Amino acid sequence: MDTLHDNEVDIGEVQVGLCDNMIGTNSAIWESYESYHSKDDTFTWESVEMNNELFDIPQQRDAPTKDCKRKGKIDYSSSSRKLKTKGSGWSKESSTSTIFHMELEDDRFFKYLFMAVGPCVWGFLNCIRPIIVMDGTFLKNKYRDQLIVAICLDGNNQIYSLAFRVVDRETDDSIQWFLEKLKGAIGEVPNLGFVTDRKTCFSKGISSVFPFAFHGLYVQHLTQNLHDKYKNDTVATLFYNVSRAYCESTFLEAWRRLLAFPNGSGKYLNDVGIEWWSRVHCPGRQYNMMTTNIAESMNSILKEPRDLPIVSFFEHVRALLQR
Repeated sequence: MDTLHDNEVDIGEVQVGLCDNMIGTNSAIWESYESYHSKDDTFTWESVEMNNELFDIPQQRDAPTKDCKRKGKIDYSSSSRKLKTKGSGWSKESSTSTIFHMELEDDRFFKYLFMAVGPCVWGFLNCIRPIIVMDGTFLKNKYRDQLIVAICLDGNNQIYSLAFRVVDRETDDSIQWFLEKLKGAIGEVPNLGFVTDRKTCFSKGISSVFPFAFHGLYVQHLTQNLHDKYKNDTVATLFYNVSRAYCESTFLEAWRRLLAFPNGSGKYLNDVGIEWWSRVHCPGRQYNMMTTNIAESMNSILKEPRDLPIVSFFEHVRALLQR
């Protein structure tokens, strides 16, 4: 630990967490920094309470990341050591049915983490359309792990969070592990479908763990690929019309026009597999969900908390789902 200077105080174990306004009070929760270094003389032993007035945290903010990030020094090793005990605590506080899995490497180093809050799983199985959108983003803490979210839409077309997972990177093994834990949570679901980007790790994992589930590709991702590859806005527009056609005749009309382009864009889409991106040829029920926008929206909601250590980040997610 660094030596404390005159204007620094050691306040034991404190780690940035949430604003209590997410769970009914007005102060910020802090736990598990091993030391906290202030840059001015305003921090005293009373700073342990870390209320909103001290840090001027707006009432509507869910996480005091920007206000406090530059004023503290995070001990990530302390956060990692708390994962085992925190996992069981989350399960007890959330629901007896909440599912929490963690895998360590050599029984020492954090590797994978999975969390699905029990009521979210129950809701998915009973009243949510069975289409799961998956997308990943990077955490912004010291270790730059990857967060992968499994998101659905409810009956009002609002975002419905199903599961969260943190891994070192998106690989065949990590996606397989995540999908196995997800299947352990939801079981066999009739007419289940997935929407992801074109990474092969998703297609391999879904075909292995959910062999009877429909798997569709993120159409906007293909549109961007077409634009980057062929530099033709007309091709991208035609693909938009082809992919979203509701009947065979409309599809064939637009498809013939796309195939007429000599740049090979039609062959590229045919090689991808028409059933992966065409609404009319979809082998399952897609429920008009052809993009990963809802997963990206969740990643945007978690933009600031992604700065936090792993324990505090999942505390934020749990509180967000339960407020």
